[in-house]
Amino acid sequence: MAVTAPGGSPADTDLVGRIAGLLLDSAILVRDQATWLTPQLAEADPAALGDEETAPTIGRTGASCLYDGSAGIGWALAVVGAGRGDGQLQEVAAAAVRHALARAEVEGRDGLYDGAAGVGLAAIAVGGLLGVEELRTGGVGLLRRAGASTPSSDDLIDGSAGIALACLRGARLADDGALLAAAQRQVETLVARAERHTWGWCWPSQGEAGLCGLAHGAAGAAWALGEVAAATATSATATSPSLSAARDAARRYERSWFDPRSNTWPDLRREVAAGDGSPPRPSLWCHGGVGIGLSRLAVHRVDPHPALVGEAVAARTAASQEAAHQVAAGVLPSGLTFCHGLGGTLALLVATADRLDAPEDLHTAHQLLAGALDHLGADPAAWPGGLLQEPGPGLMTGLAGTMLVLEGMEDPAALAPLIGLGA
Repeated sequence: MAVTAPGGSPADTDLVGRIAGLLLDSAILVRDQATWLTPQLAEADPAALGDEETAPTIGRTGASCLYDGSAGIGWALAVVGAGRGDGQLQEVAAAAVRHALARAEVEGRDGLYDGAAGVGLAAIAVGGLLGVEELRTGGVGLLRRAGASTPSSDDLIDGSAGIALACLRGARLADDGALLAAAQRQVETLVARAERHTWGWCWPSQGEAGLCGLAHGAAGAAWALGEVAAATATSATATSPSLSAARDAARRYERSWFDPRSNTWPDLRREVAAGDGSPPRPSLWCHGGVGIGLSRLAVHRVDPHPALVGEAVAARTAASQEAAHQVAAGVLPSGLTFCHGLGGTLALLVATADRLDAPEDLHTAHQLLAGALDHLGADPAAWPGGLLQEPGPGLMTGLAGTMLVLEGMEDPAALAPLIGLGA
């Protein structure tokens, strides 16, 4: 069901238009392709420069990926452009995805957020949304190639979990059996590579212990395993019972770290631990409750269970409380961006309102947004970005994702590229 706020906010809608205008104005158009300048630190090692807030930045063009490149920006523009019947937004969206398809073929990365899987999925979705068959066809081919890869990582950003979800979404959008088979192969790789404990399964990487959370932790694996298990449950050759068991084992691992007093999960990365070794307990999309809550809602949609609702509500509670404290203090270092900022919490509130029939959560989201705008002001170009003080154009750490969050406050379907990967 679609939930709308009583007497929706004209200010939110106006901000969407302003952000769309900024993205159009900053697009670099070359023939039938579009790209953007993405702000990055001037040096490869941020520590050598000191504080990121004052470190010099440069703008680089050419990124194709879903995370902060032309694929993600194009998908966001296509969603807003199609919803509003704006031909200019749709034209630039198609040009952005053409750029992403051309670049992804030579960049050599296969992941959902960093490479070909995400670009292929965006091309399928945008091609279908705008009726551009060349994009859809190119996306299917690229996603099939990514689905056949054997990534070294298991996580959502650049590993098997993310590629599996991309292939599953692509299979549904394009009615492509080869992509469904690729999704199943990727999650079977997850099962084979899991580190198994009596209290649950995890997927350690890059010298880290098994992490909690969506971007690099067990929540991403649980999401992929749960969705593919549901999608293949009627197949005669499916391994869905073992996939469902693996999904539950991933969730058990994260539950073993859950603190019921604060409704939070820890960020177990060594680099962010406090001086006494204790981990922070953030409410973010990448690490912490927002991503975990969204993953539970996604699995609940295809295989309902009260425990999934309970975990999603716990995440929602902690995230909204943390956001309220930040807004009250006027401390919003990552603005309304999705991966690291308040945008993730707003999207989780919209999702719980929509999927759990909880309109009070949408009211909370509008209150938090109004308070945040009191501090951020009415000029999106002056808002901080997700990683740097410059907002940037990207989907996960910049204006494109913020635009979708604001549009989703009025129409939850607009959040699909962020919270459901096109579902």
